[in-house]
Amino acid sequence: MRNVEGSLDKQFWEAYRQRFSGTLTKAKLSAKLVERRLATRKEAARLVETIFDLIKLALEHGEDVLISGFGKFFVRDKDRRRGRNPQTNEDLMLDARRVVVFRCSGVLKDKINRPRDQHQNLREWRRWRR
Repeated sequence: MRNVEGSLDKQFWEAYRQRFSGTLTKAKLSAKLVERRLATRKEAARLVETIFDLIKLALEHGEDVLISGFGKFFVRDKDRRRGRNPQTNEDLMLDARRVVVFRCSGVLKDKINRPRDQHQNLREWRRWRR
């Protein structure tokens, strides 16, 4: 899949973009489990739903969620602050709130920032397709 200059073929990247363009959804995750014959359609949907329910429950209770090689989700408290309505320019006070924050792991950050031609993309892509 490499041309004379050593970069990956345009056809490969076009196929990659078509297959992985858009957003990865719970339905796509479930379908991937079914494709790999790791679960039936119902089991895969239930498994994905259960995982996200557990993550949501942990965050609701203020617990951190650490997924090795991926990153960490945690809840941060925001103080009350002054804001402005952009339509009316009226000053107002925004209530204190809690927000979910994601911090990317070093492993994932390195993969994201690696130049395309240094990836093992062809092998990774083929493994993902299976």
